[in-house]
Amino acid sequence: MNRHTTKVLGVIIVVGFGVLGILFSFSDDLLRLVNKVSGKILIREELGGLIVVPIGCIGVFSLIILSIVLHFRQKAHRREDLQKLARQNSWTYTESTTLPFLKEFDVYINNSWIAGSNILTGSSNNVLMGIMNGRNILVSDQIYTTGSGKNRTTHEKTLLGIELREAQFPFMCLYPEGFFDKVFDGLTKYDIDFPHRPLFSQKYVLYGKDENQIRSFLDDRILAFYEQQPPFTTVCGGKYLVIYGDILLNPAQIMAQLNFLF
Repeated sequence: MNRHTTKVLGVIIVVGFGVLGILFSFSDDLLRLVNKVSGKILIREELGGLIVVPIGCIGVFSLIILSIVLHFRQKAHRREDLQKLARQNSWTYTESTTLPFLKEFDVYINNSWIAGSNILTGSSNNVLMGIMNGRNILVSDQIYTTGSGKNRTTHEKTLLGIELREAQFPFMCLYPEGFFDKVFDGLTKYDIDFPHRPLFSQKYVLYGKDENQIRSFLDDRILAFYEQQPPFTTVCGGKYLVIYGDILLNPAQIMAQLNFLF
């Protein structure tokens, strides 16, 4: 919660308690007025309930409005930050667009164990495109949902990618290994392991279309790099390679990740 948000929330709380205090300070006069208008005889405690309930409702409603305002404010700030990053690097900025090559990757992933992880078919927002070190780059906030009903959850993650002039990447997916991957690894046998790099094999699940091509592509230098980095997902094939973690990245983190790709 930033300083501005704290101030706004503080004002709402102070005003709410102020109004409540004023009403209670004039409770005797208010009680006589309510009794006269309603034609009923209310005691002081009953009047207190009549005051607290609407004030509480107003407070809850105010917090809901505040959360909505803050949500859109954060969206606007992120949009402005990424527009600034685009200007600084002479990249293009698009608020929302479609990225067809991601759909192609999703078809490949949907034939795999992690089917249903639909970040690649989610909506692409705050999209940056341009050239860095002679290669086409992509930055996108991917928004997608998982689950249904009460378990429905919306996810937002930053995806980064590069495009080569010629197809060089093997079609493969590399993602952090979880508990169920370890449990079912002995049954599926789809995970490509490197016996001489046990740390890499323990940390990631790797699979793809051509195991020999993948093993040739992932030399010891690349494997060592993945061992040293925080876990993230890599999907590549042909001219494209994309990576993503579990969060939205700020501009400094985006530049650091793009530098990693080169």
